[in-house]
Amino acid sequence: MDKNNSKLIEYPDKKFTVQEMVMLARKVDRLEKWILQIAKATGVKLEE
Repeated sequence: MDKNNSKLIEYPDKKFTVQEMVMLARKVDRLEKWILQIAKATGVKLEE
């Protein structure tokens, strides 16, 4: 564990704390929402 007592999630090339993973997941969610809004506004149909 690191000095902040946060759990680490290990990947082959980097270690992430749980907090970092949550922040990344929220950022991805925001980006997905914006992309869907832009697609709807411009008439682009995206498949899920």
